[in-house]
Amino acid sequence: MNAPVIRLGVRAYDHLTPIRLGEIQPASWRLELVRCDRTPDLATRTDLDGAEASASRMMLNVADGNESLVSTPAFVLSALRHRCIITRQESDLVAVEQLRGKRVGLTGWPDTGQVWTRALIRDAGVGFDEIDWLVGPATAADPAVADRIGAHAPATVAALPPGVTLVDALRHGRVDALMLPTLPVESFGASAPFRQLIPDYRQAEAAYVRRLGFVPGIHLFALRREVVQAHPGIQTELVEVLARAYADALRRRLDLLDTTPWLIAELHAMADTVGLDYNPYRLDTAWRSAAMLADELVAQGLCPRQVGPDELFAGCAEDA
Repeated sequence: MNAPVIRLGVRAYDHLTPIRLGEIQPASWRLELVRCDRTPDLATRTDLDGAEASASRMMLNVADGNESLVSTPAFVLSALRHRCIITRQESDLVAVEQLRGKRVGLTGWPDTGQVWTRALIRDAGVGFDEIDWLVGPATAADPAVADRIGAHAPATVAALPPGVTLVDALRHGRVDALMLPTLPVESFGASAPFRQLIPDYRQAEAAYVRRLGFVPGIHLFALRREVVQAHPGIQTELVEVLARAYADALRRRLDLLDTTPWLIAELHAMADTVGLDYNPYRLDTAWRSAAMLADELVAQGLCPRQVGPDELFAGCAEDA
């Protein structure tokens, strides 16, 4: 009998290569990864059994009683956010605390990455109502989004005028800083017009990881409920396969140091912070990351109640 095929939509993360090549697969079913340029919408992608999904939006689904999708404790995207706050090269802003009373642009108020970035602002003691926020696309190439603000943003949040992008707004001084999920090319190099707001963001991020004990999870894998019901244990098997793929990709990086000319230096820095054996698919990491995100969603007024990891990852155990 042929093994069932589970099709998951996901962006082109390099550590998934062993799965795409068929070198690492589950024991009882076959995992097919469908490459997507953007995070797919399972409401329209009926050809997919699951997909990469926003962790905060999955938590909001649970709070709203939407049970059509099941979250798997597999954060395919985990990232640090200090680097994602940028300003103009000539700006005198060098600390998150200095954003009080400023104008800050961001791409979407409910987005998971932005929730984590605003957690840094909360941690610095700056109230969201002490900042004038402008929400809109980063560049003209960004996909259209029906509602970037949502229903629970503070009164100090407004939309950018039509046709205006965040990068243009920063360039022309309409905002003092931006919080972006990915960095524009204008922020790379000493001669670039933009720079990170925190000059030594790497040191700040390393201290943050040491304090938290994990890199914040942003996107996880969501599976259709009928798929989970038809294949008991699929969530645990998926986590195991992803963990094996990540470990395999790391081993190859140690030998094939070609991602950047200085990847060996990056691996040394990784060893000194999260550890060379770091694997974002550890279940205890997923639980801690989800618990902190749940706290932030409530504290930031986005979620009416806390959706903890036991509820978000129903059917999975932290010590599985």
